[in-house]
Amino acid sequence: RYRDLGRKNFVSTSAVDGRVQELASAQAAIAASDANLQGARQELARLKADRDGLVQQQRNLRLLAPVAGTIASRDAEPGSTVIAGQSVLRLIAPESLWVRVRIDQGRARGLAVGQPASIVLRGEPDRQRDGKVVRIEPLSDSITEERIAQVEFAALPAGVSVGEMAEVTIRVAVVPSAL
Repeated sequence: RYRDLGRKNFVSTSAVDGRVQELASAQAAIAASDANLQGARQELARLKADRDGLVQQQRNLRLLAPVAGTIASRDAEPGSTVIAGQSVLRLIAPESLWVRVRIDQGRARGLAVGQPASIVLRGEPDRQRDGKVVRIEPLSDSITEERIAQVEFAALPAGVSVGEMAEVTIRVAVVPSAL
């Protein structure tokens, strides 16, 4: 408008130049504000990415047990650095305890999963507990010449300790008339 008024000589040339300068300053301020807004948006996006990275890192530091159980040992002390896959705690799920039985290979014939067994714990030699064969290891111990089987308790005894010695008798098929 001032340019039009200046051409018609209603305002001085210096007034027109002042207004043109004000227009250029206002447009430069708008451009600077737009640039600041764009920069703030990029900073916000960077901060959100940083936050997401820290949240993921926090999730990686949290230990979650795959089962409910009892902590049997602590393999890393608080504050120590561990690598991915390194054991930190050792858990025992009480309902999954079994007795590892070593059987002479010469006497292991007829051994099968599901066979009934009786278990006598070293700590309670006068008490016999029922169990059954739940697994036969596919590899034998070639040095001791033994087969390895896992025998499960029918009912888990209260206060049983891991690593306790036990005597296991596995009942195999009965042969009617044999010497």
